[in-house]
Amino acid sequence: MAVSKFLVIFLYFSLSSFNSFTLRSYSAYICLSSSVQ
Repeated sequence: MAVSKFLVIFLYFSLSSFNSFTLRSYSAYICLSSSVQ
């Protein structure tokens, strides 16, 4: 789980260079996948 959170943080900062729509879509996907688990 800790590795998963680190991966999320890493991807979050790497995606921060993209537009806000991409970042928002990725955040929504993470919220959905984490709520399923």
